[in-house]
Amino acid sequence: MANYVPGELLVKFSSDVTLEGAKQALESLGLEFVKDVAFSLVGVVLARVPVGKEEELSIALSLIQSAQPNTTLCCAGELVPKESFPS
Repeated sequence: MANYVPGELLVKFSSDVTLEGAKQALESLGLEFVKDVAFSLVGVVLARVPVGKEEELSIALSLIQSAQPNTTLCCAGELVPKESFPS
């Protein structure tokens, strides 16, 4: 079973969406933009969601290609959010 960072989603947007458009789309869903993870390369941002809603959150906007919980990786016994590692 994967571990997740509570209250965080990695959200991938379509290539025709600007960063500002991504922020507005998240806001319209009641999600908080946290940071640009790799938006200019692959359209991914980190968003904050209510804890416990990470897996059940289903986003029906055509601008969003996918959303998934921010999984963690184990390094020397510590859980580290996956988005902390360079791609």
